[in-house]
Amino acid sequence: MKEIKDTLVHIYNKLETIDEKQASIAEVQVRHEENLREHMRRTELLEQEFHPVRRHVEQLRGAGKLTAFTLPLLIAIASWYFLK
Repeated sequence: MKEIKDTLVHIYNKLETIDEKQASIAEVQVRHEENLREHMRRTELLEQEFHPVRRHVEQLRGAGKLTAFTLPLLIAIASWYFLK
């Protein structure tokens, strides 16, 4: 009978340990969720701030394409004009 009682006490102690660990894990999870929310908020702010930069880069790409098209055309016209 004592062995059964000792075994039950041992099982109870193990369950208490598991319960404590589970509570600790839950606390960590809450902190991680708070950190995730803060990270998502900051990411959203950075994306909003980055939008004008993205538009500017697209404008520069367009200007580069225009230059890449018109410069050889101007060189061809100038060389034709001066070589005639």
